[in-house]
Amino acid sequence: MVLQAICDRLGPGVINVFLQRWFARLPLPFTNTDRDAGADWSSGL
Repeated sequence: MVLQAICDRLGPGVINVFLQRWFARLPLPFTNTDRDAGADWSSGL
């Protein structure tokens, strides 16, 4: 029951904020050429 209550609070907004915080800390796996072309986490690449 406690685990279910925690999971019920984890809606899309909460998960998105969590992921965005980590994406800001993780190095991008893109080359300079990729970045110059606009590739980043939000581009879906």
